[in-house]
Amino acid sequence: MRDRREHRLYGIGRRACLVTVAAGLVTMALAVVLTGSASAAACVESATTDVYSPGIYSPTGGDWSTAADWSLLAPPSGTETACWNAGITVVVSTAESVDSIQADGALEITGGSLTIAASSSIGSLLLTGGDLDGASGQTLTDVGAFSWSGGAINAATGDALAIDQTGAATFSISGSTASSFDGGSITTAQPVSITSTAFTTANAPTLTTSSAITLGASVDISGSGATFTATDVTPTTPKRRQTQTQTYGFGTDALVLTGETTTVPSGDTLEAGELTLTGGTLDGQGTVAGAVTNTSGTVSPGNPLGVLKVTGAYSQGGRGTLAIDLDGTAAGTGFSQLQVGGATSLGGDVSLADATGFVPEPGETFEILSSTGSVAGLMTLTGAGAGSFTAQYDPNDVTLDVNPTPGNTVPPAIIGTLSVGQTLSCSEGTWSAFPNKFTYQWNLDGSPIPGATSSTYVVIAADQGQSLTCTVTASNSLGAGEPATSTAVSVGEPNTPGVVVGSASCPSPTGRLTGVSLGALKLGFTRAHARHALTQYTAAAANVDEFCLDGGGGIHAGYPSNKLLRTLSKKERARVKGRIVLALTMNPYYALEGARPGMKLTSVPKRLHLHEVLRAGGNDWYMAPDGASEGVLKVRGGIIQEIGIANKALTDGRAAQTRFLASFSGA
Repeated sequence: MRDRREHRLYGIGRRACLVTVAAGLVTMALAVVLTGSASAAACVESATTDVYSPGIYSPTGGDWSTAADWSLLAPPSGTETACWNAGITVVVSTAESVDSIQADGALEITGGSLTIAASSSIGSLLLTGGDLDGASGQTLTDVGAFSWSGGAINAATGDALAIDQTGAATFSISGSTASSFDGGSITTAQPVSITSTAFTTANAPTLTTSSAITLGASVDISGSGATFTATDVTPTTPKRRQTQTQTYGFGTDALVLTGETTTVPSGDTLEAGELTLTGGTLDGQGTVAGAVTNTSGTVSPGNPLGVLKVTGAYSQGGRGTLAIDLDGTAAGTGFSQLQVGGATSLGGDVSLADATGFVPEPGETFEILSSTGSVAGLMTLTGAGAGSFTAQYDPNDVTLDVNPTPGNTVPPAIIGTLSVGQTLSCSEGTWSAFPNKFTYQWNLDGSPIPGATSSTYVVIAADQGQSLTCTVTASNSLGAGEPATSTAVSVGEPNTPGVVVGSASCPSPTGRLTGVSLGALKLGFTRAHARHALTQYTAAAANVDEFCLDGGGGIHAGYPSNKLLRTLSKKERARVKGRIVLALTMNPYYALEGARPGMKLTSVPKRLHLHEVLRAGGNDWYMAPDGASEGVLKVRGGIIQEIGIANKALTDGRAAQTRFLASFSGA
């Protein structure tokens, strides 16, 4: 039965002019065209049910298969909700306003504008022109495809309508017609294809996908303030020739990569105002135009070898990783390198790998990072062969220096009771260059004892009246160092009580190097007090004790010599006599304001304020004010050998410093 309500039809043929009344306000809604066939669904229950509820569109007969089957009715006043079936596409080409849309069919905007006042849902979205916008805080849910080949989102009002594509259909931004993303947000789980050559952004919009973004050949989005988030970004290779390079990306907009691998091919440039890596890997041999912040991902220059360039600043957080492949000695072809065009701030790890079993030689260096700006911070070496290298931090680069084979700094020692049947132990001693393997040989009166090649030895009757030594050889990944032999100990004659020699293994370093303290020792400790605090020691000289620590060097404690005391007043002599006035260590556990043993002098932080060099005992010495004490660096060949602290009153001025250092034998 034909609907008997009054209606007015404007326009010619299949295009009509619609007048709607909402809450007493008259607006013109032009050229809304419905195409396709209607089937029974939530919005349409019978041939007389209004499709545009509560009364805008009504069938005039037929099967609703074409727009000719629709006539226009003046709707009642009140809130209007657009509603149509699957199989029907509503095309908007001029100004249209609606409170909300609940539709199974497609929405196509070809011109004009569509403003949505409340959260809505549609079957799919096709934007070829015009403008789609809506109130901030409202969401348009798209359960099907998203196709954008022209027009704008949120351009007319500057509001921030959120669009959420929840379906598994395609998402594409294509064409050469101007497409403008002017605020709001778009979220999808689908791969995003951007091939539009006229795509711009404004008003800080966001486009987030839990999948990848694929950019067409040389697509370079213009605008600023937008943020694009994806697992990874992949460029399309230009079709003209496979070797053609291209600049592509997001202009000055921000890019966030959350996972997978983004590769910047050789010769190509990926643009982003700031690229943030929260997961996954950024690699390749091209250029990233902009700044890079690696919070918890991996930056891997090359693929696997090559140079990756960043034109802006580079920042790596504590959970970030710089992955370096070492297969030769030339940057780019032998090992991978990161080149930074701004300042560099470092944390996290350097992960080393060698795909070909490359073994570096002692003395070789590898500049893994170069920066036109300053380099600040430190990274931890990890991965294959990390123990073979020391990272040197210079003002504008980070270099891996190959450690030499181990060198002995504190000889091994025999520990135990010197009597028949007792088990003796041989300590490793202390070694440089991070050894990871030790071998042992016990000797009787200087000759190797056959089969005695473990770290322990049981004294037999034949050893009585003779001397025992143990020889330790330390090795790292580069080979074995020169063997070191303990001091000889004598096994007593028969019926002689056993003598206890040596002590327990060296304790682990504790505490910090700060103020007047170096670990468990302090400036001003008496010799007895120091030997009580650290019980494993040797008297290295008349006025120097060497205290044993585990892990690469102990602490040298220096006491004033008689020669030094004679230069002091009676009051000063009484104050420092027999007390520690100098404490030095080569143990890498300790640092003096960022300076550690093994570092290059050129990489020492400027905040140390080093004084001019002093030369004593074949070494270069540097003093630095350190609050209650004077910081001390012992340097040889440009490499820091030891760090420590000295009595401030005894090192006041260059002459006093020279006199002070010269008073220690072997300085």
